[in-house]
Amino acid sequence: MATTTILNSTEGVLLIEGTVVAELTGCSLNITHSARNTTNKGSAGWRELLEGLREWTMSCSGMYIPNGAWVIIYAAYISRNQVTVRMASTFTGDDYYEGEAYFSNGTLDSPTQEENVVFDVSWDGTGVLTEGATV
Repeated sequence: MATTTILNSTEGVLLIEGTVVAELTGCSLNITHSARNTTNKGSAGWRELLEGLREWTMSCSGMYIPNGAWVIIYAAYISRNQVTVRMASTFTGDDYYEGEAYFSNGTLDSPTQEENVVFDVSWDGTGVLTEGATV
């Protein structure tokens, strides 16, 4: 059943190639639109714009588990292939955002003694970011 209230971030998940990244602690979807400047002498000193390029990125943080998500992340880095990434909810009927992306940046960090080993990863979207409903 679809969520009807504010979603608790614990219910948000990231899937890479259809696999849920269980060790995730945070995820961000960033969407941008770069409008084209069409200002000219007839604009009377006002900036004028038209539509332009749209783009999207995802960035995520998580706790490192041997043989976990980092294996998929590293494989995307080594192969330089695009992967399918999806930001979704665990509830049926909730919307999700999905697209093909390339690995952009990743960090595997062992901060200090007696702390969790963590990772951060960024994906650059290529092509359309689609919206759908979780089934």
